[in-house]
Amino acid sequence: MRIRTRFRTESFPAESSTTKPREDHMMAKRTIRLASLTIAVVFVLGMASRAPVGFAQHVDDPGGCSVKTLEGDYLATGRSDSRDDAPRGTFPHVLVGVHRFDGAGTFVLRSTISRGGVIAHETGLGVYSLDTDCTGTLIYRLDSGGADVHWDIVVTRDGDEGAYVRTDPGTIATRAIKKISRGRRPLQ
Repeated sequence: MRIRTRFRTESFPAESSTTKPREDHMMAKRTIRLASLTIAVVFVLGMASRAPVGFAQHVDDPGGCSVKTLEGDYLATGRSDSRDDAPRGTFPHVLVGVHRFDGAGTFVLRSTISRGGVIAHETGLGVYSLDTDCTGTLIYRLDSGGADVHWDIVVTRDGDEGAYVRTDPGTIATRAIKKISRGRRPLQ
């Protein structure tokens, strides 16, 4: 484009309609890349600075679980299923009951169980152990006889809730517990 002034003629490049939007688009892309990179670096540095401390506190926490974590009465609910889909008269099993833990590694249980619609009442005595990471084992035998029943257990650090999974070969069973009373009471 030529503009004629009083003293001389000057030439200016004509601005195309695509030059300005293209420059704006490129600037926006650079800004987005820079912001993304900044967020990623801050996130990585933040996670790296926290991970070892959190892990060390979890593993070495002297306030971890022990048999004392479970003490008092717990509502127990559970279910057992057959290993296949074939109809069986005794499955599924569902139960509700109370497990009373003494805080020293022993517990008693009382429950009502439905085995495929046939109702029974059960009692038993067992032992348990808990590691500092709040996982452990639980074994009991019903008063009506039979073999020992083995479970792996996980509880919350405060001992208010937990869950079991049966570990005897060929079994499919889970239990959940929730604290309903506090304090020591003699096992019955």
